Amino acid sequence: AHGHCPKGMQCEMSHDIDIILNYEQQKKAKKKRKRKQKSKQNTSSEECGEDATGAEKCETNGSSIDEVIQDKKPSDKSDQTLLTKASTNTASGNHRAGFDAFMTGFSMATYYHRFKTQDATTFAESIPDFINKLNLSGKDIPLKIEKSQYCKTSANHNETWKKVMSST
Repeated sequence: AHGHCPKGMQCEMSHDIDIILNYEQQKKAKKKRKRKQKSKQNTSSEECGEDATGAEKCETNGSSIDEVIQDKKPSDKSDQTLLTKASTNTASGNHRAGFDAFMTGFSMATYYHRFKTQDATTFAESIPDFINKLNLSGKDIPLKIEKSQYCKTSANHNETWKKVMSST
């Protein structure tokens, strides 16, 4: 389930969709917490007054702002376990080879379900009708995928294409 990742199982990046999605949700939640914390800090500093020397002076029920902020820091163990799971395979980032493989299978299954006939061999014969066509939701006519006349393919793409075609 590694899609078309040339490193296969030796790849250091994550290919597990669940871990990737959990990691991205966790990053969003962390940013949201930081924004909330920053806005609370700004509002609490506005409420504080300044004494004659210009130093800020703020009393909130006998505790300082730093103590309140430290109390608000997340210490949820489930977040930490998600981080350790996600960081084991995503040290240098992540990419979506596994997701690409899943979506390729899903697309083929959708085509088969939509255009299936009584016999699987007749469906296999009709596959060339589906090549380079992408059905879009809400559209009756598929989007035709073809090479652009306005740009060239990279050398890396050409090498990869040769490897793929030689292995078939």
